[in-house]
Amino acid sequence: MDEKGIPCVILLTKVEKVAPELEDNWKTAFQNAKVKECAGKAANIIGISRNNVYPVTNYEIEVEVDEDLNVLSLLALRQIIHLSMDHMENVKLREDGNDVSESAEDVGSDTA
Repeated sequence: MDEKGIPCVILLTKVEKVAPELEDNWKTAFQNAKVKECAGKAANIIGISRNNVYPVTNYEIEVEVDEDLNVLSLLALRQIIHLSMDHMENVKLREDGNDVSESAEDVGSDTA
């Protein structure tokens, strides 16, 4: 979260550069040790939770759509939408005079 309480995420792009073996099976990107290490480093540098770092890859030379490749981006987008919706709900609760604890705001990344 930033100082305004807005959830932050990192899109870790070009994961195929650190783990070329993923090009054959994108479904294992979240379990790949090299990707986990990079995600942890990025989270530490920015100062956010590791579960708010999403590995994605870019279409660079592909000429056909790869469904497995799209899944990474779609999962990241879905989590960003969930975080945004949770944040807006917390903003509304605060505006209505309800107390929103810090832990309730941090839960946003785990609600998907």
